[in-house]
Amino acid sequence: MKTTPQRITIAVAFTLFFIGCNREADTPSCSLKDAQDEDHCNCEMALPVTAVDLLSAEINSLNRKLVGFGTHSGSGVVEGHRGIDFISDAPLAIKAPGDGIIVKIEKSPMTEYKADANQVAITIKLDCGVISVIDPVAPGHGIVVGTKVTSGKVIGTLSKVTPAATETSPEPKAAYLTHWSTEVISDESATRYLCPATFISTSDSEKIAIALGESEFEERNARTQNYHCADGTTLDLDLPPENTVCNARLPASQAALLSKCLNLATSRPIW
Repeated sequence: MKTTPQRITIAVAFTLFFIGCNREADTPSCSLKDAQDEDHCNCEMALPVTAVDLLSAEINSLNRKLVGFGTHSGSGVVEGHRGIDFISDAPLAIKAPGDGIIVKIEKSPMTEYKADANQVAITIKLDCGVISVIDPVAPGHGIVVGTKVTSGKVIGTLSKVTPAATETSPEPKAAYLTHWSTEVISDESATRYLCPATFISTSDSEKIAIALGESEFEERNARTQNYHCADGTTLDLDLPPENTVCNARLPASQAALLSKCLNLATSRPIW
């Protein structure tokens, strides 16, 4: 069939329209200010990993069940850990935290551990305007871009990961985990990630605080954190204990030093 200029024009217009819509699809409509107000953009989310499942799981090879928002390790981004990690000894179900639509599924960027090849990052635009990213996920059958989800719908399971071998643990056992982040509109990239626990119930907050208490991680203690800067120098920062589900952001003076050191373009996507 001969392609006419009119058909080409229509095809190009449709493609541009689709690209434009897709760009907006994974953009939040809830602002930082509204998200921090009392009603939180009318967002009330459920945990992607049920607290009862998390608490009843045995401790895993990583010796932790949960890592909170805003903890700072020795590399990454100024705001620290951009979400909450859920970790188990078994592939627990991952559920949609709210009503919305899956707008993106892509290969997981997580590089901290050796992981299964089929792990993906799933982005959900919630009806309340917040973007929720769960990564990594071993996706369930039929979970594709465009799938409408309701709060509590199972979208996959925790992804199987294997920590790097060490002298004391030459054959480490696998664990299962995922990372949950929530994004809102902000003029600054460092504040567009809001602690996901902002949007959950008091009951769920109390339960995951228990899981945090059962976890081991060095950031729970005050320490001097050493950073390898982008220009080859090093930076030492005295950091407070970061032992809550939602940790406070760094003071402006420390944030400025760390931003200069890391040269944000080289930052890792999660830490």
